Amino acid sequence: MRIQHNIMAMSAYRNYTNNTTALSKNLEKLSSGYKINRAGDDAAGLAISEKMRAQITGLKTAQKNVKDGISLVKTAEGATQEIHDMLNRMVDLATQSANGTYQDKVDREAITNEFEQLKSEINRIADSANFNGIKLLDGSLDAKAAETKVDIIGVNSTKSLGSKAKFEMNAAFTTMANAAEDGQTLEFNVGFDDGTSTTVKFTVDATKKVLVAEDGTEYTIAGDLKATDAQMSDAVLKELNKTKLSDEFTMTATGNKIAFEAKDVGTGGRQIKSMDYILQKKDGTQTDAKDVGVKVTAGKDDGREITAADIIEYNGKNYDDAVFTINGKK
Repeated sequence: MRIQHNIMAMSAYRNYTNNTTALSKNLEKLSSGYKINRAGDDAAGLAISEKMRAQITGLKTAQKNVKDGISLVKTAEGATQEIHDMLNRMVDLATQSANGTYQDKVDREAITNEFEQLKSEINRIADSANFNGIKLLDGSLDAKAAETKVDIIGVNSTKSLGSKAKFEMNAAFTTMANAAEDGQTLEFNVGFDDGTSTTVKFTVDATKKVLVAEDGTEYTIAGDLKATDAQMSDAVLKELNKTKLSDEFTMTATGNKIAFEAKDVGTGGRQIKSMDYILQKKDGTQTDAKDVGVKVTAGKDDGREITAADIIEYNGKNYDDAVFTINGKK
C-alpha cells in the first residue's frame, strides 16, 4: 500500500505562509510607525501605549485651545489698538482746540465734529468686536456687571451684581405684629425673581408672652404683646437663617433693619423682588399681604462707568479737573 504525497511542496507552502505572515506584520509596523498595533503584539504594551496616545491627543487639543485663546486675544488687541489710536487723536484734538486763534463756530466746530465721530466709532468698536460671536470689549467678559441701587421702603442700599448683591429692608412689619392677638399667626414672606419664596411663621402666645416659631422656638416679646422692631428683626432673622436662604445670603439685623448679602459673586444668584407679611386670625381669615415695597433703580458701578455730569470740559487750563478715571485708567 502506498500513500501518495509531496513533502517538499507542503514544506514550501508552510514556509511561504509563515514568511507572508511575518512580512505582513513587518509592513504593518512600517506603515503605521507603531511597534505595537494589536494585542497579539504585546497586550500590556498596547494598554500602556493607548494611554499615552490618549494623553498626546489631549495635549494636542489643549494646544489647539491655547491657539484659539491667542487668536481671541489678538482680535481684542487689534480692536483696542484702534481705540487707542482714536483716543490719542482725541487728545490731539483737545489740545488743538485750546489754540486761541480758532473761531468757535468754524474751527472748533469742525474739531468737535471729528471728536464726536471718534467717540461714536469707539463705541461701535466696543459693541461689535467679537471672536466667534463672543463680545470682547462690551464688558460681558468681566464678572463685574453693572451696579444697581435698591430702594426698600425708603432705605437706600447698594446692590452690586458684579460683587455681592445686597438687599436691605426696614422691619416695618412690626406694625402688624403690634396688632396681633393671642393665637394669631404672623407670616413673613421673601419673594425672588424666579417665582419662588421663603416663608417664616410665628404664633402669638399671650400667656407666655412669646412668639412661637414653627419648630417650637420661642421669642420673648413685651408683656402688652407690642413686639419692638428689634425683637421682630431678631426673630425673623434667626428663622430665616434656619432656611436654605442661609446658603445663598449672609443675613444680619441692625435695629429695625434686616440686610441680605449674596454669598456668591456675580449675576447668577437670585434677586429679592418682594417682601410682605400677613396676619392670620384664629378663624382662619387673614389680612391681605402687605408688601414692604422693593424698588430697583438703575445705578452705576464706580470705577467702570461715569455719567455725563462727572465729565468737566477741558478749557486748556483745567487739566486736573477734566481728567476722569475708568477702571483705574486716566
